[in-house]
Amino acid sequence: GEDWQHLRNAFGIWAPETLYNGRSGHIMNPWTERRIKLWCEHKFQTWWGPAAAGKTKDAAIIALLDYFSAPQDTCTVVCSTTRPMLEKRIWAEIMNFFIPYKRHLPAELQKAKHSIVAVPEIDPKAGIHGVAIMQGTVEEALGNLIGLHMKYVRVIIDEMQSTREAAVESCTNLSKGCLDFKFLGMGNPANRFDPLVRYGTHVDGFDKCSPSLPGWPTRRGYCAYF
Repeated sequence: GEDWQHLRNAFGIWAPETLYNGRSGHIMNPWTERRIKLWCEHKFQTWWGPAAAGKTKDAAIIALLDYFSAPQDTCTVVCSTTRPMLEKRIWAEIMNFFIPYKRHLPAELQKAKHSIVAVPEIDPKAGIHGVAIMQGTVEEALGNLIGLHMKYVRVIIDEMQSTREAAVESCTNLSKGCLDFKFLGMGNPANRFDPLVRYGTHVDGFDKCSPSLPGWPTRRGYCAYF
């Protein structure tokens, strides 16, 4: 099969309909399959869609699978607007699908820091780090992750429509010096001037964006519409 199907198969194993601790897992559906394929195909993408469209849960599971493919060489930054929103949304989903397996995985949970870290005594940047990017300055929010030099860097921004554009740009700057960089911004567009829309606008202009399309090319990559 195509390469993305390997990730799809791993997704089904990691996130079955019922998790091993009895919690509700994930039911595979066409939108999830499409998001898995998009992750594999694009370095820079945005996902537009309403609340309860499953974007955050899918992104959380993809982030875990991607990170644990090379845990000592990957830095994954997952962002939301505030700490409560981070804990309620994408970090909660990451925990839901990390906790059942954590004793089998080569990483430790640093709960207070919202981090899953592979080898903290060697490189604390190699991990999955939850960040609230609307609190304080961008430099304070990203902390020692600014200037990191990892092989693989991933940035996922939840509720991107409510995020400061300067924060988004600082997140994209984390691509400097890495071998492979992926960016995903998600949310429900608020207006044509918010960061989610500005980064997800059709390469030929906003008027080319249409709910009748599954997605369109953007200046930096691709925007998928759900």
